[in-house]
Amino acid sequence: MTRKMGGKRAEKVHGIVPDYYLTQKPGSTFEQYQTMLLTERLRWYNIDIPTYLSLGDSQGWLCKCCAAPISPYSDATAVDHDHAHCKWFDEDGKQLRTCGRCIRGLLCTRCNLLEGQLTSDPNRIRLLIKYLNRTGYAETSLWADILKLISAVLP
Repeated sequence: MTRKMGGKRAEKVHGIVPDYYLTQKPGSTFEQYQTMLLTERLRWYNIDIPTYLSLGDSQGWLCKCCAAPISPYSDATAVDHDHAHCKWFDEDGKQLRTCGRCIRGLLCTRCNLLEGQLTSDPNRIRLLIKYLNRTGYAETSLWADILKLISAVLP
């Protein structure tokens, strides 16, 4: 089956093998295409598909943070790793692969993005708290709970 709509995301969701892949590997199945995409993605984390699948199985294919369902072949499933553990860029700014030992688990995209923002710039979090306090968000009970948790962690 060839592509009827653009973009890898649409192809992955609808089970369509794109033309560019079929020209390289005629007669390929959707599963072979998915495996190729996953292999390319996991190369950055220096792990193979069996390791990735066993990690997901051990988590029950739920986000390790919020327990939302995650899927092995979805772009919405993120491999969480410790950026401080490995040198992520070389001296020329070229992105390097991780060692594969610093992987903490699989997260949904929302939790992975939030975790990255929280740990990369604590000052930005303080500024966001000040902003939300000034604009009236502090009056909600949920925001008060969040402030207590964050205040306990941040100096």
